[in-house]
Amino acid sequence: MEDEEPILNLSKEMLEMLGYKVLAVNETDQALRLAEEYDGNIDLLLTDVMMPGMNGKELSERIIAFKPSLKRLYMSDTRRT
Repeated sequence: MEDEEPILNLSKEMLEMLGYKVLAVNETDQALRLAEEYDGNIDLLLTDVMMPGMNGKELSERIIAFKPSLKRLYMSDTRRT
């Protein structure tokens, strides 16, 4: 889950080129809904630490409630504005 569209698209393309199936969204409510409705296994949640609405840790905890085997990887943009 990445809220910046260019980073989301680039990450998705790179992972797909490596053979991964990617479910990509840029809003936390979409991520929750998609994870809950997806019938297959989700091996990894790659999420930004800070996002609008809720942070990556909160998002992962909510998804773990119904996908308990979910692995998590948090990323962060360290650029200063």
